[in-house]
Amino acid sequence: MKVQGGKVGNTRIVLYEKNFRGLHVTKSVDKNSKILAVPLSLAISARDFESSELGKVVVEKKLFDDKWAIYIYPLIYILEELDNPLSKHKPWLDILPDSLDSHPAFFSAEELRWLSGSPVLEQLQLDKQLIANLYNKITQAIPDFAARHSLAKFTMYYYMLCSRFFGLHCYDPRLAFIVAYADLANTDVLERRNATWDCDRAGKYFRLVSVRPIKSGDPVSLALIVDCFVLRP
Repeated sequence: MKVQGGKVGNTRIVLYEKNFRGLHVTKSVDKNSKILAVPLSLAISARDFESSELGKVVVEKKLFDDKWAIYIYPLIYILEELDNPLSKHKPWLDILPDSLDSHPAFFSAEELRWLSGSPVLEQLQLDKQLIANLYNKITQAIPDFAARHSLAKFTMYYYMLCSRFFGLHCYDPRLAFIVAYADLANTDVLERRNATWDCDRAGKYFRLVSVRPIKSGDPVSLALIVDCFVLRP
């Protein structure tokens, strides 16, 4: 990210286990200190997709209203960028998880039996139908999309990206953004989070800023509902 103008400060990525990693500080951080600064050029929004060739086709066909477009367009954009060796997002795309085995949507039949009686099972069925409807709407309008991206792949990235959205109201309140590298921060309840985000509009940076002191070696954590958006209609 530094090559692309980012400012990583005293941070490092810690791999906990396969597909689980977090952002940690390597030196103690005072309250109200800048932890990480990501150029807004690396923040992905619906605008990136709309300016692509496929995006122009999808927009013309009016497949999604504005409520859905701000979330679905970045998802399609990222799927298309995965196989682009020249993508400016490639360093970040290459470190995204390659599976979501810990998510109930990808549990085995045996693991799902552990959730017997839980309302989670009903919600999973509703989610799967919603995702399938979104996918079918795209593939019916853009038939070759299915040749590049299966429903299983679309589903995995839907779930993977759904908690990675940030609302940059200081930049454009009409959009939701996926901010490369900022998604490395852990999530926690509001009372225990140690960081939040803001924008440096003059420098065009998305910044993670501490809301309390953070000890050297500790993870950076955001409050999921306050600091990030969750993908829901």
